[in-house]
Amino acid sequence: MTGKQRKQRTLDELREKSDHLFYEWQMLAYLEHELPRENHPFRKSAFIESAAIHARNLVKFLYNTDKTPREDDAIAGDFFPRPDSWTNARPAMPKALEYDTFSRHANKQIAHMTYSGTPKKKWHFATVADAIQPALEKFIGMIGNDQLGDRWRNRLPNQSGPRWDQLKRIVQHKED
Repeated sequence: MTGKQRKQRTLDELREKSDHLFYEWQMLAYLEHELPRENHPFRKSAFIESAAIHARNLVKFLYNTDKTPREDDAIAGDFFPRPDSWTNARPAMPKALEYDTFSRHANKQIAHMTYSGTPKKKWHFATVADAIQPALEKFIGMIGNDQLGDRWRNRLPNQSGPRWDQLKRIVQHKED
């Protein structure tokens, strides 16, 4: 991130964004789970495109991959008095999420129509979710309990599977 100071966000804004973060992860976890079972070509394409967009949003939020984020872009650093509190504590970006491995393909194949000739990617969303999960868990563990939106309290208990188990423990620990 550049030296430009970002606008300090209100607690309500941060809660709303943490709820949005929950939604992004919920969608990626669901799509990653369901995609291997989908055989209809149009639904499979829709699942792939949706998973890529949700994963891209998570990566941009957690790793602030834009050198200069727009003022209205939500980034993980917004949750901390000093954004470098997050950038210094978060896990290093795994290779599976690096630009040439993931983001370039999500940008060129999914989010934009281009003439760039980017080779068609075979997507492995379990690998992508595995790469995002440690940063998401670290982030949820670091932010204040008061910054968690209602989805983390009301919908998290209804989620099942290994993508959710550690997040449940982290949130429960915050509430104890």
